[in-house]
Amino acid sequence: MASCDTKEASCDAPARAQGLLQRHTFSAGKAMTPPLPDKTEKAQGAPDPVRTHDAIVEDSVHFAQEILREETKNCGASLAVESVAVLSAQLEIEDGVRASMSTSIVGASGVVYHRLDVLWQAGDHEPSEFAQSGYESSLSPSLLLPQENGMQLAWCTVLARSTSVHLSQLAEREGREAVHTYHKMLGYLGDSEGKNPDSLVQVKTAECAGSDNLPAEYNLRFSSEHANCFTAEAVNNQGSCGSCWAFAAAQSITARLCMQDQADIINNSDGGGRRSVSVQTVLSCSSSEKGCGGGWMSNAFAEWQRGGAPLASDYPYSPGDGGFPWHSQEASCEWGLHLKPYRVSSHYSVPASNALAMQEELFCNGPFSVAFDVYDNFFSLSTGIYNATGGDEAGGHAGNLIGYGTSGGTDYWELMNSWGSSWGDNGYFKFQRGINLCRIESWGLLAAHVEKTAASWVYDDWGTCAEHIGTECADTDNGAADPYGDDCARSECIIYIHTGAEASMMTRTSSRAPCAAFAVAASRGHWREVGHQGKRSVASSVSATQKFL
Repeated sequence: MASCDTKEASCDAPARAQGLLQRHTFSAGKAMTPPLPDKTEKAQGAPDPVRTHDAIVEDSVHFAQEILREETKNCGASLAVESVAVLSAQLEIEDGVRASMSTSIVGASGVVYHRLDVLWQAGDHEPSEFAQSGYESSLSPSLLLPQENGMQLAWCTVLARSTSVHLSQLAEREGREAVHTYHKMLGYLGDSEGKNPDSLVQVKTAECAGSDNLPAEYNLRFSSEHANCFTAEAVNNQGSCGSCWAFAAAQSITARLCMQDQADIINNSDGGGRRSVSVQTVLSCSSSEKGCGGGWMSNAFAEWQRGGAPLASDYPYSPGDGGFPWHSQEASCEWGLHLKPYRVSSHYSVPASNALAMQEELFCNGPFSVAFDVYDNFFSLSTGIYNATGGDEAGGHAGNLIGYGTSGGTDYWELMNSWGSSWGDNGYFKFQRGINLCRIESWGLLAAHVEKTAASWVYDDWGTCAEHIGTECADTDNGAADPYGDDCARSECIIYIHTGAEASMMTRTSSRAPCAAFAVAASRGHWREVGHQGKRSVASSVSATQKFL
């Protein structure tokens, strides 16, 4: 095994490594993360977070596992490594490519938590058998063990104790599965795929009566008027799915709806209990196809703006980790099968690196979603103000900002999380304000205006759709096959448009497309063409004169 202390690597290693990071797609069809753009809050040369399924991370953990197994096999049964699992990872340029991984390591004596570094370097050597995922096989890996008290661990002490203390303590309190679950829930992608769609959304600055003289404290959780909208019952639980970005968006617009009409959300007469918008709609129907593998708040807002927002009680959360449509039963999009009582009318970005602008947005328009970096010590946060990072960087997360204030001389933000009401302070937490801690004031600040719909569109089994063929039509193409048969074809679809308790029928007839292409839908003048069983195929808005009633 090559030593990380040797200087035998080729002098062009940094150039090779930079080229590796900049190449986004590999022959194996997997993507590896390019470096983040330069940001004032993210120092140049700092490690870049990557998804644990990225090519170089998968190969690095495979390499580390095989080396640890080999080097500890003679240490005794209780000290021999059996398996290594990666929890989070970062990449860094350092005379090659350094994959720095937060890991859980299993042996007969139990589980320990360490940060392992695998350094991929160029040089004169045989192609590595561990370079299996399509990147340059000319880079050879070597393993760096973690240090304790300034000394590198010996092979036979790897399983003796954890060097990632925060994760070890978390496992002792909540169990080893909780450590993996927390890491899986970190789903804000930020720039990790070479771009951040949230940063491309139009920026708007809030202004309203009183915004030029903001109160020193404004915390909706303890507001006499709106506190019922921010109870423990309002907190969702995303489970072991990286859908925090969708829940942050959902909880922010649900909160704004509640502030507009508290009875509609909390005590609605439909008997369905407390209302919230459907996150599963975003996971299973969004054209971004983002889900448990992470995403961006703008994905969620765009879906609810384009297609409306069903209720979570009608289209419940049932995530699956097998890829799009991200459903536990692999069920396809059910967009056309449910009423949409709400709709995002617009979404926008809040000015970055401007705590005052964030306060103004909250005061004028209500809660909005924010993203931030998570470190190991965040998982165990309960009461108090989170004011310092500890341990390794674990990934990106998103929450719902609902207030600000000062406690014990420290300015803070109040946020709603999506890890259930048993986490933190009944599902809420405080984060130090005004210092851009963990990029919370600059990374992903998305808000949306939301409204009730005057009508809701549904295509369901009680609608009918049938093709009608006219055999009397003249052959005008000299025998050539028409797109939908040699006869003149037209299609007729019947669908019900719900307006409150009323359901009216509408029909569309077309001579240019087969019936299966259409289920016509309308809400507030916006129309849409969709496929059977709610699978949206083409989205469009048409004028009132084209409503085909």
